[in-house]
Amino acid sequence: MHNCIQKACLLGKLEKNPCVGVEFKGAKKREGIKYIESSDIPGFLQTAHEYGYIYWIFFKLLIETGMRKGEAAALKWSDIDFKSKTISINETLDFTRRIKANCLEIRKQFDPHAQLP
Repeated sequence: MHNCIQKACLLGKLEKNPCVGVEFKGAKKREGIKYIESSDIPGFLQTAHEYGYIYWIFFKLLIETGMRKGEAAALKWSDIDFKSKTISINETLDFTRRIKANCLEIRKQFDPHAQLP
């Protein structure tokens, strides 16, 4: 923006650049994204299986397909074509906006016999 307004000043469209002296905070530098090593995947899946089959299958799906957790959680049986061995991703769930009704609905999908509050 500074350069654009400076150009307008040079062309005589503005008397002075109001952006002079304005300081912008840069974007926060994030730590490098950490990934699980391929050699750690079998142990991770074994641990997930010890917590329950549903966790194992969920993480196995994420690892094998590259799907995001929201995409996997939103899957319906109708999204899976067993003949062509494909999965269609038509929806995603947003875990950052935790609406209580959605959280309960997600829980019901994973464990329909769970006692919900």
